[in-house]
Parts: sequence; C-alpha cells; structure tokens
Amino acid sequence: MSYFRFCIVNLFILICACIILQSCNDDLNTLDQISSPILSEDHNPFLIFQSDGSQMGWHTSAVVNSGKGELFLHQLTAGRMDFTPDISFDKKWIIYLHKADGEVNYRIWKMKANGEGKRPLTPLGKSCQRPRFSKDGSKIVFVLTEANRSDICIIDSSGGNWQQLTSSSNIPFYSTTEFNYPDFDPSGNKIVCSYKRTDLAKMGLATLDAVTHEFVYIHSADDFSPESPRWSPLGGEIIFTGEVLSSEGPKLFKMKTDGSNLKVIYSKAWGVYCPDWENSNSASRIAFAKKDSLNGFFSIWAVDENGNNERLEYGYYNENCTEPSW
Repeated sequence: MSYFRFCIVNLFILICACIILQSCNDDLNTLDQISSPILSEDHNPFLIFQSDGSQMGWHTSAVVNSGKGELFLHQLTAGRMDFTPDISFDKKWIIYLHKADGEVNYRIWKMKANGEGKRPLTPLGKSCQRPRFSKDGSKIVFVLTEANRSDICIIDSSGGNWQQLTSSSNIPFYSTTEFNYPDFDPSGNKIVCSYKRTDLAKMGLATLDAVTHEFVYIHSADDFSPESPRWSPLGGEIIFTGEVLSSEGPKLFKMKTDGSNLKVIYSKAWGVYCPDWENSNSASRIAFAKKDSLNGFFSIWAVDENGNNERLEYGYYNENCTEPSW
C-alpha cells in the first residue's frame, strides 16, 4: 500500500509540473524570458527598446504582459549590431537596423512582434538609418546614407517601391545638408525630420511632403539644436529633444506642427533622449530615455502629454535602455 501511495504522490507531482510548465509557455507566447526589469506598478503592456545588457553590443528587447498580471522581459534579437527598433501601430510588426557579420552597412530588418520571421527589407550595399512605420503600417520612412550625404527615403512595408524624397531640386542648400530622424504624420503624407547644413553648427527641424516633396523649415526650433522629432498620432503636435543651455543635457519640447506654441514640457533630468508618443488614439503619454547624471545609465520613463505625472516605465540594473517605441 505504501508503494502504491508513493507512486500516486509522484504521479500527482509530475502532472502539476507539466501543468505549470505549459502555463509558463503559454504566457511567454514563444518568447524567451531573460530577466525581471525594474517596473512601475502601472505599466504599458508592450513597449520595445534598444538595450545593451546580456550580450556585447545592442539588441532589441520587449516587455510584454502575460495576461495574468505578470510581466516578462524578452530579448528579441541576438545583439551586437541591432539598433533603433520601431513597432507598428497595431503591435504586430517590428522594424530595426541590423548589420550581420561581414556586412559593411546597416540594413532595415522586419520581424513579427514575438521575434519570429526575421528578414531584411533593404538590399546589401545600402546604408540605412532610423526606420519608422507609417500609422497604417503600409510604409516605412528612413535615412539613406551614401557619398557623404544623407537623404529621406520611403519603402513599402514589404520592402518594395523605393522612393527618394530629398534631392537638389526641392531642398535649398542641398549640397550642404544632412537629414535625420524622419517620422510620418498620421496620414502618412507628411514627414517631420531634422536637418543640418555643414556651414551651421546647429540642427533644425522641417516638414517634408511625401507626395509633392515640398520642404518647409520650422525656424522656431532653430536655437535649440533639435533632434528626434515625433509627430503625434493625433496629428496636431510635434515633440522633440533640444538644448536650452549648452552646459545641460537635452530637454523635452512640444509645439504645434507649424512651430507655434513651442515650450519645454520636461526638464527633470541630466538628459532626455529619443522620445516617442504612445501608439494609441488618445496620444496621452510620451516615453523617452533618461539619464539622471553624466555617467549614469539610461532608463525609460514616461510623462503625460503636458510633461507631468512622470514615472519609471522600464530599466535594468547596470544596463542602458534607449530608443523606446510603443
């Protein structure tokens, strides 16, 4: 009888272990759990970012909700040469920069939000930077760098229909201009970007019509070396980071799309970098990477659309988390 009881107990333990393991697998949704991040209690269920933790170099990571009140941190790419991820508005796809071993240039890659189905969208020999989805997910805008020049280009989300939007015919001072940080408006017909003329010390902001290729300067931001502009999902405002004093790190600015009503909305850090609006129809929050000291690590914080109610979203001990996209 005792032997029978022993077998029953062990069988029960085995069944429980199988149930727990299956539950964990369901929660992870085919992703590999890496570690537990530092989190605020009230969190966004899915935010991706660039981090430098478990391997040499940079990789794309995500924090996702298991659906049972638990959060898991997942490394979605192998690391070393993966940068500036962006997630689609519907949370189904991620694009990012990847340079494989032996390749000279960064190419745009695409994968499912669970890290599966990785594939390149741009060809070998093309050096690409800063890819961003349109709100409907049908187009990707990015920077093409070649021949000591950078230009704004767009492709379909499948990688086809390559179009170069900037050229000497539509950009004043074209031979001395660089472009960076492009981002679509909600319609996908206009792009905000930063530009720099090599005869000027500071950056500037401008908008570019994706249909007519008309280029319009936003001169109200000229004094702040603006970078990383992001168009609100609602369409009426643009955020960016910029300097108020050269001795301090960048602050978070907001303005109307025509450059009016420009103001600093967040400055409580040594430096604020790479902001991004929440991908929702309310656009009620803004995420960014933050440094609290000159030698400190980056962590991801969020504020509301007016720069208030700050809170820690995601961070690691002794690791850098930057380039949030949600």
